[in-house]
Amino acid sequence: MKVNIKNIIKLGLIIGIVDILLAFTHAYIFNGADPIKVLQFVASGALGRDAFAGGITSAAYGLLFHMLIAMCWTSLFYILYMNVRMFFKNRFPFGLSFGLFIWLVMNLIIVPLSSTPPQQAKAMLPLMMMIGIHLFLGYLMAYFSGRFNRD
Repeated sequence: MKVNIKNIIKLGLIIGIVDILLAFTHAYIFNGADPIKVLQFVASGALGRDAFAGGITSAAYGLLFHMLIAMCWTSLFYILYMNVRMFFKNRFPFGLSFGLFIWLVMNLIIVPLSSTPPQQAKAMLPLMMMIGIHLFLGYLMAYFSGRFNRD
């Protein structure tokens, strides 16, 4: 099946925007953090603790990094979906599984290996909310992939 770059970009933008808005909301509810701090936290993965002193510039880098990461994850989802959808009668279990996979890889591998400052152990409710957000993002990936491909 042919990969449609236009669909991947649309999917990446949708997921990236929804994800960052949910991250802003989650950070505000559970930590009182504003969007600039959230984006600086994302930037700290590459810039380390200096990101928190970088003002709007490091926040802009954080947004850029976030959207690149979202584009990578949605590209992988889209390519996998186009090649394995024959095995799924319903695309949504695949999307939910992929959302959980993203959360696991990001939180158990990528973030710990980055320059992001170590985080305190999360309470159960914020942790469950983050997992729920990633399940929702996987659902959206499945929904829009189907819509873009007329399934």
